[in-house]
Amino acid sequence: MKKLQFLITIPIAVAIAICSFTTEAIPNDFDLGTQLGASLVHDADGTLSTISSPASVPTAGTSLPSLYITWYPNEYMGITPEASYGNSSDTGYIGYFGIRLSGLLQGYTVSTPYAAVDFSLYGIGLPKYERLRLMGLGGSLGYHFNINSQFICRVEAQYRRLISISDQREEANKVSLVISLGTLFSVN
Repeated sequence: MKKLQFLITIPIAVAIAICSFTTEAIPNDFDLGTQLGASLVHDADGTLSTISSPASVPTAGTSLPSLYITWYPNEYMGITPEASYGNSSDTGYIGYFGIRLSGLLQGYTVSTPYAAVDFSLYGIGLPKYERLRLMGLGGSLGYHFNINSQFICRVEAQYRRLISISDQREEANKVSLVISLGTLFSVN
């Protein structure tokens, strides 16, 4: 359990350290939106493909959060906490929590390419796996479109490596294509 707490603390500490090096006042800007996309998850048993839309039930860790919020501690960096939970009487439950750190090439106020890294934890209680805990490490490349001063659209390709942190030795690779639609807010 201490190893898990340590792994959760690392990305949060990195985000705080990066934010502390900014020389300008920290803006209070954030964007709020939803995501849709398609994913392929490949493990030893084969490949699972899913299409995720807002409010879809999480399937084996492949679904996207229905709602996201990204905070911009400076013009070139975004921090996005992610979470989702799904429960079905037939298939069991899937819970997910993650954090993403995005680096935008020209800042979030203009259309620009970006790269992101993410860290995530999954709790899965499916009949096939009983209880399974996974850790995900990944990255993505995308383009952040500013439609106008308030609306944004992101298109990105994601890769995530899922590694078991429970007794079962399960590993998988997840590849996704994601479209995010959001609204930019400024609180001054």
